[in-house]
Amino acid sequence: MNLNFNQNIALLVFFGIIISACSKQDIPDVPIENDPVFTVQGTIDNKEINLQAGVNNAYMETKIQTLNNIDYSYSTLGNSTNSFATSFYSSAPDIPNLANEFNELTQYLIAENLTGNALLTIAPTDFQNSQYIQSIQWQVDGIDQNGNTLEIFEPGKYNICASVLFTNDSTITTVCNQVIVGYERNAQFNIKWTNNSNSVNCYIDQSNQNISSIDWYVNGTFATNSLSLDYNGTDDRIKVKALINFDNGAQYERTVFINRNDPNKSIEDWTNTSSSSQIVWNNTVKISLDIDGVTYESMQNSMNNAELTVQSIEDYSNTPKVVKKLIGQLQIPFQNKSTGQTVLSDLHLQIAVQK
Repeated sequence: MNLNFNQNIALLVFFGIIISACSKQDIPDVPIENDPVFTVQGTIDNKEINLQAGVNNAYMETKIQTLNNIDYSYSTLGNSTNSFATSFYSSAPDIPNLANEFNELTQYLIAENLTGNALLTIAPTDFQNSQYIQSIQWQVDGIDQNGNTLEIFEPGKYNICASVLFTNDSTITTVCNQVIVGYERNAQFNIKWTNNSNSVNCYIDQSNQNISSIDWYVNGTFATNSLSLDYNGTDDRIKVKALINFDNGAQYERTVFINRNDPNKSIEDWTNTSSSSQIVWNNTVKISLDIDGVTYESMQNSMNNAELTVQSIEDYSNTPKVVKKLIGQLQIPFQNKSTGQTVLSDLHLQIAVQK
């Protein structure tokens, strides 16, 4: 038999074995992160941008991150040299079933940049009985703050405690409340009360939304679930907490302190006594690009509302996490973080966003 013929037969058998051994399920799928459908193309600062998942080690990543107790959807497309990142902020931090959801819209305003100015300020002079207050020790998310005046510089949902020492009084009284900063609230209201000789009546005042239910607690003990509280107990110093559910889905917990013997040493609902900025991050997006060592950050144009224009949002994946594919256009100003210069962009993007 011809030797070359025998060798050819042997090679065919060998490759046949290899091919039959490599069934379809043995060939690994291309990861979503490397799917070439994700791209960012166009220009910024007259520089060409062409990012594509799966090319030059670029990949697409999505995840839920948290900034000051509020979740947001973060996505990045790029490699170790160049990247494009988006942060989509919450639509409604005070509505539990919407707080952590990516809200599908036809456009997203660019988030206003932080300037270093306080977004929230609460001073002793903001209290109606400020002349009776000697000092206030503020605590934010368990961390003591300096001075009698509280300042918050970033958007978020903060657990804030005020430990108040009144004049001619050795007892420090602490009241804690949750305060949303830098986001529009879906319910505005105050807890008020009237102090009669034999009872205290607490109620919700100036609410701009219909209330579905309220659970009232006095000194940590459940009292009633009516729309107002009538307390006829014997305690002279009471903390009243209200858990409030609104028809629009907003939920709030609010606490006040009532000194029945000396009303001037009570602690009002101070969540609405403060001064705050006009920054509103609901349904906004912040964008940053790192290109050849230069960082660019999206800017809100004071003359025209800068926005991300959405062409479509499609289902992309439901496992192991819900991911959407967003196709859109950017023609907005960016700031060169190295020089401070404002530059223009014209970008077309197809990115993944985690729901």
